[in-house]
Amino acid sequence: MFNAAVCVSAWLIVTLAIERYLLVCWPTRTRNLTSAARSRAVAGAVILVMSLMAVPSALRYRTVRVDDGNGTWHMDVELTKLWRVDAFVVCYNWTQSLLRSIVPVVILIFTGIAIVVALRRRPSLRVDDRKVAVRRRIAVMLVIVVVVFVVCIIPDAVMSALYLGYTESDSFLVKAIRGGRR
Repeated sequence: MFNAAVCVSAWLIVTLAIERYLLVCWPTRTRNLTSAARSRAVAGAVILVMSLMAVPSALRYRTVRVDDGNGTWHMDVELTKLWRVDAFVVCYNWTQSLLRSIVPVVILIFTGIAIVVALRRRPSLRVDDRKVAVRRRIAVMLVIVVVVFVVCIIPDAVMSALYLGYTESDSFLVKAIRGGRR
């Protein structure tokens, strides 16, 4: 769930940032490219694709019944066969790290800076025009959301890229909650 939620939220913010970037930086060229229906379709596609990307994480562990040898048993979790294949684990973890945090952070930093620069270059826009003022406020709010998101996701990006923090735990519970790697 963690991987799906982070991937979906990251890419939804990226799609909003790209849309705002296009509308702020090239308003006349892109007006026909943006619509509510297109935004819903893109959001649906993002949710679907990023959720599918997280399916292997949900299938990381399986519950097993362990016989204690004296007529009692307990339940435990173990890695599935797929997650015992080192090549898969390395490829999947790097793909997840790139898609979950590194690529979105790069895109968000670029679009955030471009939006701020474009807004600063256009002081000639009449502030009394309500439509322009609303669009400017939306763009500023998006930049704030992008900054907060980048600040919050950078620790995950660093930990994921360097395999720090949560990978050393032998507890399957900790690994399952954080999406830790073996």
